[in-house]
Amino acid sequence: MDFNEYDYDSAYNDEYDYSDEIKRIVPDTSAIIEGSVEKIIKEKGLNYPEIIIPEAVIAELEHQANNQRPTGIRGLENIKKLQDLAEIGKLSIRITGRRPTKFEKDNAKLGEIDGLIRDVAKDELALLLTSDKIQAKTA
Repeated sequence: MDFNEYDYDSAYNDEYDYSDEIKRIVPDTSAIIEGSVEKIIKEKGLNYPEIIIPEAVIAELEHQANNQRPTGIRGLENIKKLQDLAEIGKLSIRITGRRPTKFEKDNAKLGEIDGLIRDVAKDELALLLTSDKIQAKTA
């Protein structure tokens, strides 16, 4: 994934009509970096949603943070905020899926990691939350 191509101020997440029926959310890396999960919980008044973070998202954020990229550091900080919200009973959080293989990392720009994230959302019957234009179109 090349996060330099993302429009972090996009309105893709605002186009969906969220309701109280949303119980499970799988945020992709762009949504974590932007803090979109916290925004939706506050704006839409979601009641104790389950936030399911794919291992592929954690791997991407760790890679970016290890390379001193601000997006990776901000994303890890936002995951910590989600964990804090879970501790006070505002949501539940779970990390699942698998970490990307070397092939998938090498082909991230071709959508391999995005595919892993979409698979988690599909397997979990959850809403995929993204700010990535391409991910939004293919999901």
